[in-house]
Amino acid sequence: MKKLILAVGLMALAGGALAAGKPCEELKAEIDAKLQANGVSGYTLEIVDKGTPAGKVIGSCEAGSKEIVYRRG
Repeated sequence: MKKLILAVGLMALAGGALAAGKPCEELKAEIDAKLQANGVSGYTLEIVDKGTPAGKVIGSCEAGSKEIVYRRG
């Protein structure tokens, strides 16, 4: 019984961490590294509030409140 309670508690903590999402700067750095590894150049990545039309959305962060936008040039 104690193991079941411990397992449920650990899952609740893990679920809260997943719902928080990644920090925007960390996700932006990961996306930037992948683009550079694929030989993409001449682009900008920008962190904007969700719903702000600023380019192609390629990621979301901070529990979905912000988006990472890709623009060529």
